[in-house]
Amino acid sequence: MSVSIFRFGRRLGTSVRLPSDYRANRYWQPQVNEAFPDFTAITTRGTIKLKEWARGSWVYLMSHPAAFTPVCSTEIGELAKRTTEFEERNVRVLALTRDTVEQIGAWSRQIEDIYDVRITFPHVADPESVIGRACGLVSNEAEWNGRMCVRRTYLIDPDGIIRAIFEYPLAVGRSVDEALRTIDALQVAGQMGAFTPGDWKMGDPVLVGNGESTEGLKKRYGRHLRSLAPFLNFFDIRKPSAPAATDAAPASPASAWQSRGDTAPRVRAVPRPVRAIPMSNLLRLADPAPGRVPAHANVPAFGQLGDEMPKYHNS
Repeated sequence: MSVSIFRFGRRLGTSVRLPSDYRANRYWQPQVNEAFPDFTAITTRGTIKLKEWARGSWVYLMSHPAAFTPVCSTEIGELAKRTTEFEERNVRVLALTRDTVEQIGAWSRQIEDIYDVRITFPHVADPESVIGRACGLVSNEAEWNGRMCVRRTYLIDPDGIIRAIFEYPLAVGRSVDEALRTIDALQVAGQMGAFTPGDWKMGDPVLVGNGESTEGLKKRYGRHLRSLAPFLNFFDIRKPSAPAATDAAPASPASAWQSRGDTAPRVRAVPRPVRAIPMSNLLRLADPAPGRVPAHANVPAFGQLGDEMPKYHNS
């Protein structure tokens, strides 16, 4: 098979070998930190316009292969059971597939009977694949030959910006737990101007002070700072809050926020601001008990599930 060779790292000799026809066979895909395109579509709950429907909330947008398929049925059933967990985080759930609204409705009623749940979120019907082709949601897996949507999830913030993307092969169902964990991480990091470490869960310490001296961090965070290296500093969000990235940080501990129900101060998010969520709500979740297409849209993407991995070398 003929290939196209692109050389970017001339000093190190890095090159990538790609199929010569990849540009003709790939659709543009919205990426993290880009705006998800606004759209108007028919759903199981009437016609919606994405930005108006979101109304300043986060959006969990999931595309899936088809109605009346086993993996998708379990995913929709699980989402229906846990919709309130998304609502507690100010997240609205929206599903999308290539079936008609009548097919989706009949399938949804069966899922409600099987799982004894009520599906309260809308389901976009895209039988002509208008949204799917515009946003690169058509599957490249060989056995489906472009007839189904990919199993992909977008986490979109209240400004309409994509903050995270998950994609799974057709044979593997997605994890609601991981989606909720990532939403928690994005919201806490955004409020505190911090970062979350690997395998972080709500209530765990966060990483602070990227590029700031350890001495400066100690003055700001006091004894609640745990420094393992100049580039690795942890702060316990359950301890008294520091005036790190806030204009008027409270002096009371997080537990006091819980008891009073106060709202955490708005901070400058990294990399961009997000809608403030009451810190009492965020911390309570840790308790186990009780529009515009970017300028490069005409450049097709590559490297989707089901594709052969490009060959590269670094001489």
